[in-house]
Amino acid sequence: AALKLSRPIVPFRARPLFSPSLKRFLPAVAVWGLVTGSFSPFANVYFAVHLHLPLQRIGTVFSISQLIQVGAVLCAPLVFRRYGLTAGIFSTQIATATCFIFLPMCNPPIIAASVYVALTAFQWMNEPGLYSLLMRIVPEEQRGGASASMSFALSSAQLLAAASAGWAFTHFGYPLALGAIAIIAV
Repeated sequence: AALKLSRPIVPFRARPLFSPSLKRFLPAVAVWGLVTGSFSPFANVYFAVHLHLPLQRIGTVFSISQLIQVGAVLCAPLVFRRYGLTAGIFSTQIATATCFIFLPMCNPPIIAASVYVALTAFQWMNEPGLYSLLMRIVPEEQRGGASASMSFALSSAQLLAAASAGWAFTHFGYPLALGAIAIIAV
């Protein structure tokens, strides 16, 4: 029996890596990558050194944060449907920036932990919106490459952010560095 394909096999054609829409989109995503990659690697140090939270409690905060992140990602479509994709993305980014502003103001660890949980929820809620927006602005045949380009832009920015933020936290302290992250987020 011969194998019948529903579509003829078309030879692969190289496409330009950056379409005009990606040239506008990827720099914005890279800036957001600076925000998302700046505090996450240092959150445990923030809780341990700055807030003097015991290790067991830090683990509890991170576990709760992961659970809330799952809920936030599942609720993201509701936000984007209610406010629209662009306004929903903007809202989650402003909410993240607001959490970065309030985090260094929180002295009791329980309040700081609550703000951190909210911060990570809004930060992760944003991601499905960014991918949905990307899929809307690129043609279907370029979506695989566009998704890979977005992942590369995010990861590259997060690498730069982690190195820069580590330096900033040690030289300027958490309150000033977190304020700078909030400004970048806005």
